[in-house]
Amino acid sequence: MFVIVGSVVVFACVLGGYAAMGGKLYVLWQPFEAVIIVGAAIGAFIIGNPKFVIGKAAGAMGHALKGPKYSKDDYLELLSLMYAIFKLAKSKGCWPSNRISKTLRRATSWRSFLHSIPIITP
Repeated sequence: MFVIVGSVVVFACVLGGYAAMGGKLYVLWQPFEAVIIVGAAIGAFIIGNPKFVIGKAAGAMGHALKGPKYSKDDYLELLSLMYAIFKLAKSKGCWPSNRISKTLRRATSWRSFLHSIPIITP
């Protein structure tokens, strides 16, 4: 999502600045020049990097276009869990982490959060 928004902002700023300074936008429409520049950039990247890096870069591009792994609900659940833990620590004092995890396993009110924590299984 940010890749698309960032690209739109870049193009809008470049084209807007060019037009604001009195430039004619039809002069910029050079599709074969774009093919030459993009092709040269991709070719230079392939020449300058090993196969492993090229594969990782392609995978990273896929992740960037796909979007975030976690949703808003995941972050809200994490914030709720942190609030509950900090409230417990404030009211009961600082406990060792093993006592907190044992308490969390026994408490039924914490069952909704336990799937979020990989080290604590209900």
